[in-house]
Amino acid sequence: MFIMDGLDEGVYAWVTVNYLLGRLGKDSAETVGIMDLGGGSTQIAFAVDTTTLSAEERSVVTPKLHRMSFSGRSYTLYAHSYLGFGLNSARESIEKMAQEHPCLPAGFETTPKGGQKTSGMAATAADCTAVVSKLIDDSHSTGSHQGWPTSCTDAKIPCGFDGVPQPKPAPNMQFFALSYLYDLADSFKYATESAGQHTTKDMEVSDYKKAADSLCQMSMAELEAAKGTKPGWADMKDEDLFTACIDFTFGHSLLTTGYHRGETETLLMAQSIEVNGKDVETQWCLGAALQAMQ
Repeated sequence: MFIMDGLDEGVYAWVTVNYLLGRLGKDSAETVGIMDLGGGSTQIAFAVDTTTLSAEERSVVTPKLHRMSFSGRSYTLYAHSYLGFGLNSARESIEKMAQEHPCLPAGFETTPKGGQKTSGMAATAADCTAVVSKLIDDSHSTGSHQGWPTSCTDAKIPCGFDGVPQPKPAPNMQFFALSYLYDLADSFKYATESAGQHTTKDMEVSDYKKAADSLCQMSMAELEAAKGTKPGWADMKDEDLFTACIDFTFGHSLLTTGYHRGETETLLMAQSIEVNGKDVETQWCLGAALQAMQ
């Protein structure tokens, strides 16, 4: 028995998703990148063309790239796992950032671990964004670049966040959203069925902000009342409902400020993908098995 490293999870999740979508064996630019939002960490992984990297990028990034081959095609992957930026960790950090909190509904109180009692207040999504964005914006100056030998700002190369170097993906590369990025979209019924051949859903990056715009202006009483009228809300846990403003605002900030995805970009997402009449989960386990067979 062993605990899977978050970085490996990102790499193997990339393998799983591209295998299920039939992208393995195609050119790197035709593969999809993955963004996985867990509870304690978040991962990003995508194929890179090393010939497009600057000399400065190659000197910093190359030692951490992952090389693998599938279906006669070689791939070079960039992957990173941001510890402390998973949804549960981020939620806890954000709740500690104010005692009268614009990201929590009026009438709601909570005491985050290691923090003081925090009360919700009447506010807007813009008020919440001003708080949440600091978590990622400030990470460039206060972070420890997550174990990388040098920060992207010091090396003057493209960044992810928290000082982590992150090459730019191919311009038209699609990204696949996993775990909480999918769960939020699906639970609150913002994701729509994809038009492609696979059993996936999709959602524009800007829809995370639209969701926050709606949820952040609702009080605790209004959210409770909406459980009886909104599709899919009836079985939702109160904690998930009352922190939905934080969750969607953080999700949007992570996608745009952290991972640099455009507002109009459409993300693919699914908990499982149908292959030969069977639903196969989009988790790292399959990717690890496929890699072990190479």
